[in-house]
Amino acid sequence: MSGAFYSLLREKFTINPIDENDTKKTALSNRFVLNLMTNNEVVETYILRAQNMHCCIRMAAKMLQDFSKLGPLGVREPSYWRATWDNAVSGYEKRFNPNLWITIYKNGRIIFNEGEHHPFLDVIEKCDVHEKGDYERSIKLAETAFNQAGQDVSIDHVSNIAMNLEDDGCLVRCGLLVRSPRATKTFSANIQADDHQSMSVSHVMTAAAAFLEGVELCFMIGTNNVKISRGLILSPSEKEKQTIGARKRIVELDQILDGLEKRFTLRYRPERPSFEHIIEDTEMVAEKLYPATIIDNVD
Repeated sequence: MSGAFYSLLREKFTINPIDENDTKKTALSNRFVLNLMTNNEVVETYILRAQNMHCCIRMAAKMLQDFSKLGPLGVREPSYWRATWDNAVSGYEKRFNPNLWITIYKNGRIIFNEGEHHPFLDVIEKCDVHEKGDYERSIKLAETAFNQAGQDVSIDHVSNIAMNLEDDGCLVRCGLLVRSPRATKTFSANIQADDHQSMSVSHVMTAAAAFLEGVELCFMIGTNNVKISRGLILSPSEKEKQTIGARKRIVELDQILDGLEKRFTLRYRPERPSFEHIIEDTEMVAEKLYPATIIDNVD
């Protein structure tokens, strides 16, 4: 699938009512445009929106892999989508993320939905089909549609690219926007297969999802470690169980990344930070946010 390009967009829509007595609404989403191609021609296009980045990318990777093996997805039975999503979500996510959701669109119509998403996102996708993929015009059209329906609003849109991935047939380039405890940084990797290994872009997507998920878990683990030590998270408690579960999940994610590095030639820029280092850095920041003095009188 040479010449393919994929991007993940993190978005925030703020729907501002003109009437000050009405309530402002916010719609958050991660958006992935998945063009499925044969011989450099787009066969199908799906839009994936999800609560978090890694599940969105992981689902896209599984869809891409299935398309590569068995052809177009539009002919699949409805059970295919639920089974694929169930396979894309980890046991940790199922156990500790009750708010997880995903919605998949084709030609502006929902073909699969799990969990609760903001209905405004459906309006945007319908507008995007009308505007033939001109996304900025789609947002303006959504604003016009609201106003014509008697809901006078202005829509603010903030977005940033969380992942870019390009496959030129020989080399896959992947760039990620990664939050750290102190700043947001860019991180990139070039992945190349040798003569004895075949590589799919879906492998790289899965690795990108593992890295992004690991970073998010590291923030939570580092912060919760400090809260546990300060007595702000009790033992036993659901938060403590989640922290322990996240630790186990980090091991699984490291294994996914290590497996890719053993199979293919990877070049990072800068070097891939260890999850343990991110946890330690987060703890240092959290210790300043939750000083020990605030719990001196806690038994």
